[in-house]
Amino acid sequence: MKFFQYAYKQSEKGLGKAFLFSLVLGLLFSISILVVVVKAFSSLDAGALKEFADETGCRIVNYELTCNRDYYEYDGMIIDLDYNDTNVFRNDVILTKNSIIAQGNIYNYRELLDSFGKGPDFDVNDASDLIESLAAFVYVLVFIFTFIGGTIYFIIANILLAAIMLGIFKSFKNYKIKYEQMYKLTIFTSIPYVAFNALTRMLIDYSLTGLIASFLPVGGGFVRIILDYAVIFGLTLLAFKAGYQEPVTTVEMPFTVTPEDNQQ
Repeated sequence: MKFFQYAYKQSEKGLGKAFLFSLVLGLLFSISILVVVVKAFSSLDAGALKEFADETGCRIVNYELTCNRDYYEYDGMIIDLDYNDTNVFRNDVILTKNSIIAQGNIYNYRELLDSFGKGPDFDVNDASDLIESLAAFVYVLVFIFTFIGGTIYFIIANILLAAIMLGIFKSFKNYKIKYEQMYKLTIFTSIPYVAFNALTRMLIDYSLTGLIASFLPVGGGFVRIILDYAVIFGLTLLAFKAGYQEPVTTVEMPFTVTPEDNQQ
């Protein structure tokens, strides 16, 4: 309860602290993503790569992935050479015939190999050399881009959430709260939830909503966003109830009574 009261009090202050909290949200998000990437790179040692290549026979020939079979599930990664699903918002890393799908993004083999100065053919030895030379560089890029992207995302997403919440609140009761304060309130109440998601992502490679969405028949990034902001909506509502006080209204008398009137 004290946290919710604190969050409401902070929402009554200036925008500077809210912006600082947005940076904290982006920092938490970027650190959790960086930990996942570091763990992924750490698992790709020479022995693991050789084992992977021996078991699957996978290599890139003329910018296309070829393997012994068309489908594998390998240590949290899916290899599907016949994959043609347009929904790329999945937690799994998917290697298709022409590209890699990861974190909802598509990376074409041709573009990747050309950007690294590699030819059209790529095997396990090339992968080992590339990972070793690029690991630190990738870590820096991941941190910078996820920090900037995460911060921008939280700023924009909370702008929309605040507008929705203000409309819902005023549809039930005409609360005396301005949009600016509602926006700041959504920022402050997001911190514990984003921190919790960052912790679970670092420990089990899943956010809370990502884990829930993986069990739903209809998953995807849109479902995770709805679940995320449903939780933040609930937290903001609790903070609002903990701190909001109805403004005191004074009633002016239609006339004043003077001592002379009392003597009469």
